[in-house]
Amino acid sequence: MKFRVSIDGPEMRRVYDLARELRLPVLLHIGGPHNRTIERLESVLKGYPSVDFIGHATAWWAHVSRDAATGVGYPTGPVTPGGITDRLLGDYPNLHGDLSAKSGLGALTRDEEFAAGFADRHARKLIWGSDCPCRDGRGAGLPGGQCIAAQSLSALRRLVPDPAKRRRILHDNGAALLRL
Repeated sequence: MKFRVSIDGPEMRRVYDLARELRLPVLLHIGGPHNRTIERLESVLKGYPSVDFIGHATAWWAHVSRDAATGVGYPTGPVTPGGITDRLLGDYPNLHGDLSAKSGLGALTRDEEFAAGFADRHARKLIWGSDCPCRDGRGAGLPGGQCIAAQSLSALRRLVPDPAKRRRILHDNGAALLRL
């Protein structure tokens, strides 16, 4: 869901009500003007405990760090533990994280020591998705010619050495949420 509304506003609550009724997960694009603001997500999680939510996009992954700066879509450098994303994933069984796109790749690669522990802690909550606009799986059509999906797979191979945990992230968690 990628709308220019508040994450806890009446428009989105209608979506959450429908998701509850249909027993479907809701992927939230949290970043920029879309689904504002991550600080309000906790009230949604409390209000809809039977709905599975999937966090995605720039603000979602920027807030893996406690010191996430407002408006910085793709932060770099060390992560300061205690970020909203990490805390909410640990506290709410109905919340999951989508590692796709440039924002997910950034979360995996900006501080690999932190990311390895994060992936280990949340191996049952993370979902890999490609969300890469390249045309051939090798970066065709992208600046610099690098496929985001291929880079994130490579990072997951480094950061998640346990094959069972890596399989959960790459397949099992998403399949379970979609009841495949």
